[in-house]
Amino acid sequence: MSKRLKSLLFFLILSCVFVLSMGCTGAGSDKKDVENIVSKAVSCTKEQVEKFNDSVKADGESKDGIAVEDKNLLIFLNDEYRDVLTENCVDNMAKNRYFLACKPLAEESGSDIDVKEIKITKSDGGLYYYTAKLTSGGNNVGTAEGTVRLSDTEKHKADLFTVKIKKE
Repeated sequence: MSKRLKSLLFFLILSCVFVLSMGCTGAGSDKKDVENIVSKAVSCTKEQVEKFNDSVKADGESKDGIAVEDKNLLIFLNDEYRDVLTENCVDNMAKNRYFLACKPLAEESGSDIDVKEIKITKSDGGLYYYTAKLTSGGNNVGTAEGTVRLSDTEKHKADLFTVKIKKE
């Protein structure tokens, strides 16, 4: 085989590998991003619960245990979640009180809450619907369900996130 033909063959193989790898990173990559976002935003550790409670107390609690102002809460939330959520999403989640939705489960069990068996379905409108099992010490303690929309401008982050926890 001539040197030119070998070079052409090498280039074609390299091009095919590149095209195949690009094709494999589309929807599969998005679903992996959604899994990472759900896992991070829905699970919680005892340490996170303590930090969350301290942040809310520093802001001043209402009679319902909700921060009166969100300054320290937003600092905590940005520190915890800015790697998977856009700033606007963090702000909206703070307003809707979605953060540490599993906090009551962690407090009741006295243990960290882990996310297992995440199932993701994509809608036509670009929203991803998810369900996940929540465990504490290896035992099922509830389920989480909600929606995620990936950001068009910030890679690997959500610009919309909702969650609803159902205790078992």
